[in-house]
Amino acid sequence: PPNSTLLEHAVANATATAFDLDTDGLRHAESAALTPAQLLPWLARERSVDDWSDTWPVDIQRRAVALSVPLHKRKGTVWAVKQAIAITGYRAQIQEWWQQTPAGTPHTFAIDVEIDDRGISDGAIGEIERRIDDAKPVRSHYTLRAVGVSRCGQVFTCVSFAGDIVTVQPYQLT
Repeated sequence: PPNSTLLEHAVANATATAFDLDTDGLRHAESAALTPAQLLPWLARERSVDDWSDTWPVDIQRRAVALSVPLHKRKGTVWAVKQAIAITGYRAQIQEWWQQTPAGTPHTFAIDVEIDDRGISDGAIGEIERRIDDAKPVRSHYTLRAVGVSRCGQVFTCVSFAGDIVTVQPYQLT
């Protein structure tokens, strides 16, 4: 302002660069996809990520932070269990008790975790079990199976059918 003193001009000039902050980091601090990797542990704590490891690759850490709020909203559902396992990079098939043949014990389910060419360690199985325990309904119990799956670039199939055609008709009274 035109009526400012020399002291005020000196203070303004001295602090002009001191408060010249780069705010791009602040704009992205709340985004799991855009926040700098060193801020992910704090963002995870803010979002109440149940299971966290600083040894995870950054992409898995980002996925855990991004899915935390939707997981908390849907805890106790099949979707939440599948997503909790997906964070680890494995896929799973879940069969609830009423979908099994014969029907299983009420409030139980079976989980088949697909193990591909990379295999699975005891530590990874323990992590998957912790994630399932956090996401499943408290009253439910489960069995966990590791199922080997191989994914190939090309698949060749040959099918041959042979046999007789049989027609079955209802019994008729004569």
